Amino acid sequence: MKTSKAPTHIGFPDPLLGDSPMRLPIYWNSDRGFAIEKPSGIQVLPDNWYPQTPVLTEALNFQAETEKGELLRLGLDTSGAKAIFQCEADLAGMALFAKDSDTADFWSNAYGSYEFELKVHFLVVRAPTELESCECDLPLARHGEENEMLVSHRTGKKTQTQFKRLQSRGRYSIWEATASYIRLHQIQLHAYEMGLSIVGEHQYARESEIYFSTLKRSFVPKGNEPERPIHAGPAMFLAELTVPMPDGQKVTIQRPAPKHFSVLLKTLAKYGRG
Repeated sequence: MKTSKAPTHIGFPDPLLGDSPMRLPIYWNSDRGFAIEKPSGIQVLPDNWYPQTPVLTEALNFQAETEKGELLRLGLDTSGAKAIFQCEADLAGMALFAKDSDTADFWSNAYGSYEFELKVHFLVVRAPTELESCECDLPLARHGEENEMLVSHRTGKKTQTQFKRLQSRGRYSIWEATASYIRLHQIQLHAYEMGLSIVGEHQYARESEIYFSTLKRSFVPKGNEPERPIHAGPAMFLAELTVPMPDGQKVTIQRPAPKHFSVLLKTLAKYGRG
């Protein structure tokens, strides 16, 4: 009898995650759960600040209800899977899903008890030269009227982010942010408070994206289309996730840098402005 292999990717036809179909890689899979890529521009869970943004959990479980073959081979029935934490639209990364209710409860409790570890890599421009590492524990609250977070010692919720410089490339540098629980906009706002302006982060640092024409002055865009940035939006991604398991062990899941992030770094290195 032939045994069906678990899939390495999950397909999402349009319009489940936008106007184009997607095939998202699975970075880790076990009988307890799995971790799948979460592209920029998509949320893991719904958020009333962003009602029009595609939601990965909804798209995944819609397909589980239809008994999609890939999901059946992954071990999901029509009840689908439960996402353990939010990963906001601007942050490319991973989504962790539990395959059963017991694992979902264990992971949800562990995440709420700060037993996970998440590492985000991001590109900074003009970081303070003397700064190699720092920590920010400013409490964050949602703004009452605007779709942004603010520092509030009265109503803010507990947050903590540790920052470490990984590489320096001239006026640019690559940093790692480590947290056990990530709230909405936490990395962007904590980085800004520490003097770290993330490339392409408009909401707090007001930092522009990088265009090829700004690196190579002789470059002339083709046609009449406006030039697009090398990396659209904040240049950051969730690179590593450490997950506690019910047996006491821990699993560390890594994902490669997204394509546009890698292209941005290579372009900066090639044209001598990184």
